[in-house]
Formats: sequence, structure tokens, C-alpha cells
Amino acid sequence: SLNVTLPPAAQTPSGHYLLSVIVNGIPSESRVLRIDSAPPTVPVLSTPANGALVATGTVPLDWNDSLDDVSGVQNYDVQVDNDPGFGSLEISSVTAYAYVHSTQTLTHAVTYYWRLRSGNAINPDNWSQVFSLVIDTAAPTASSFQSKSSTNGAIGESQWNNLASGVTAQINVQDAVSGLRITTAAG
Repeated sequence: SLNVTLPPAAQTPSGHYLLSVIVNGIPSESRVLRIDSAPPTVPVLSTPANGALVATGTVPLDWNDSLDDVSGVQNYDVQVDNDPGFGSLEISSVTAYAYVHSTQTLTHAVTYYWRLRSGNAINPDNWSQVFSLVIDTAAPTASSFQSKSSTNGAIGESQWNNLASGVTAQINVQDAVSGLRITTAAG
């Protein structure tokens, strides 16, 4: 039996070291000793962009790979929640890939927050920055139709076919989630 004491990991640089024991002048077979005192780099979130409106409830999440020259990145811990403090996780997933497609459908008109961290065989990384996204699966609705004809009368939604010559119209469309509003100019 042989006990070997090394300095604390914080004092020993990460890397691969050859270990060989000499007993009675006879060296043993060399072994590689891997010391990894640092976690992988913090992953950088990519898509969807921070504050994005996402038109599907099953959101693809993507990020730039973390790096770890000694142990390699083993996995990514992904979290999605409607609480920016991540107190009641909607999605918690561990993946080996730098991409995940949520299988759980997220709710329309709700703001979600997502973050992740990478890990190697020894150390988890710090959490990435937090991005938000809003699920917006409903099409914008026409909020009003107004005729700008000489009589200034109103055109109903069902009267858009075969408009009389000289009639111009103004259309207002608004998306309730994003607040996007489009108004055409009357001619």
C-alpha cells in the first residue's frame, strides 16, 4: 500500500502528470495523473436572443460551447423558468450537446428566463448570464377597420370584397403580446 499526498488543487496547476513509483531502485509502470482544478469556461447563450419573441411553445435553445482542456466538458445543465430567480423550474435538463429543443410546451403570453452551466467530471461551472424570452404563438388580430370614403362610413370586416371605386381604407392591426401595432395610412 502506498499513500501519496499532493498539494491542494488550488496550488497544483491543472494538467496531466506522469506518475512513477520507484521501489528498491525499480521503477513501476508510469501512470498519467490528471489534475483538474478549474471548471470549464462559462457557456455563452446564443439563441433565442435576450428578450426575443418566440412563435412556438417548444423552444430551441442554443449556446456557444464551453471549453475545458483537461477533463473536457461532460454536460450542460439547462434551466427554464417563468421566475427570474429560478424558484419553480419549468424545465430542468442535463444534456451532453450544445443545443437543446424543449419537449415541454411553454405557455403563450408568458415571459420565461433561461440559463445554463457546463460541467466536467469534477467541477460544475458557474451559471451563464440569464436571457428572457416571451412565447407569442397567437397571430395578430385586426383591431379595427375604418373606411375613409367620402361618406366617412364604416366598412365591416365582411365587406372587403368588391369595394366600390374610390373607396380607401385604413386598417389597424395589433399584437396583444408584443404590443406591435401597424396602421395603414388612409389614401
